[in-house]
Amino acid sequence: MILGVVKNLMPGSGYSKLRRLYRRLNAWLYRGEQFHCPVCGGHVSTFKPFGADVAVARDLRMVSLGRRDASMCPGCASKERDRAIALYLTGRSGWFRQGPRAILHIAPEEGLGRFLRMLPNVSYLSGDLSPKNSPTPAMRRIDVTQIPFEAGTFDLFICSHVMEHVADDRQAMREVLRILKEGGVAFLQVPYSPILKETREDAAVTEAADRLRLYGQADHVRLYGTDYAERLCEAGFMVDVRGMVELFGEAMVRKNGLTVEECLFVCSKGQSTMGQIDGVK
Repeated sequence: MILGVVKNLMPGSGYSKLRRLYRRLNAWLYRGEQFHCPVCGGHVSTFKPFGADVAVARDLRMVSLGRRDASMCPGCASKERDRAIALYLTGRSGWFRQGPRAILHIAPEEGLGRFLRMLPNVSYLSGDLSPKNSPTPAMRRIDVTQIPFEAGTFDLFICSHVMEHVADDRQAMREVLRILKEGGVAFLQVPYSPILKETREDAAVTEAADRLRLYGQADHVRLYGTDYAERLCEAGFMVDVRGMVELFGEAMVRKNGLTVEECLFVCSKGQSTMGQIDGVK
């Protein structure tokens, strides 16, 4: 909240420096050994609260939406979903060493973007519909429903908590599939309800108050149910849905502040070339 106010009062470079200082101060205040963030590599005494307490999130047991008491890393502001992706990719370090990997990161999270740029043999590009006005400035303007690259350009695509904002999410999914190389992987995480069988959406719902009530956030256009993976498959992806404990084990889930109820949607174009996990546990 404080940084949001300051951002409107300072030029971009000054704000970026202040934000880095704020993160370092937070990391010092929350220093400890109980928890680990795989995004920034820091160790903290606890993760910070994040999210708003909304009725639909409580009623439908929404995953990765609503108030969470221990969600955000004090050092890099990563959320549970960012740490899950980072942990998954850390366990596949050999895949990156096999050759150059092109990464496209949409609506980039600051900490995760830094993590991705530090991976070996990668060329990294970030994009956003409003690249200069997004919480983390992106490198290029990109509409996820019309991605301006040739087919088969990228090895890895990351777009987290975006599809619920996109009017034509099915077109966006097809575009992601198109620009992936054969065997390439996309992470398309969304907030969803594990007890809602069918995605809730209605194009006639346009008022912010109604969207907040029905979807949990004023700028969301739908609330995904357990049929989300089916949408991804219909777009042409091979989808591997994995729970956090299944992927990493209970101890790693606790240590890295992951959400037990959340699943990672690993979407590949054909058979994934990433292979099996190689040393996370």
